[in-house]
Amino acid sequence: MALFSMERFGQWFTPDGFPTRDFYRFVNSLFRSAGGSGATSGITVGASPFVYTAAQVGQVVVSGGTVSAIAISRDVGTTFFTIGLTSGMFLLKEQDELKVTYSGLPTMTFIPA
Repeated sequence: MALFSMERFGQWFTPDGFPTRDFYRFVNSLFRSAGGSGATSGITVGASPFVYTAAQVGQVVVSGGTVSAIAISRDVGTTFFTIGLTSGMFLLKEQDELKVTYSGLPTMTFIPA
């Protein structure tokens, strides 16, 4: 029997269409196996344009300030792609870089995956 099989976790929905306890156990086991632990940490934002390099997989939240551009690089800063947003949550893999260009200091927070 597969680790995440329906046979292992039973019925997922009641006859009325509501999730069962088995469904919640299944979803919980997926989250536990995928990681997602660790505390968030503030990022000290340097001079503009500021480049943040992810030490591990996670999301970076950029908010506040006066941001004019956000760009991402997956090739160690050789090529940056402008995202078209000035705030939001951005998924980064290890060694991805997020470049934030601003005139008013934004707040940046890292959330580990």
